[in-house]
Amino acid sequence: MYNHSKQEFRIYVIHFSKLKTFFIIDVAIGTAIYYILASYLSSVSLGSIGSIIIIEGYKRLQKQSRKDTM
Repeated sequence: MYNHSKQEFRIYVIHFSKLKTFFIIDVAIGTAIYYILASYLSSVSLGSIGSIIIIEGYKRLQKQSRKDTM
């Protein structure tokens, strides 16, 4: 059934610029937005939801602006 002689070995390359962008946008800015919203709204869940929505909206705006410039 299964042919053991054709095993695949995949290597995924992650560019440092993509990793740096992830950490800056998702982790650093997302955490800052969370703490601002959580303290302002006095709710951990609303802070989390607001942080996720703002970061995802920012990413979509970036993608849209890249499409418009091409």
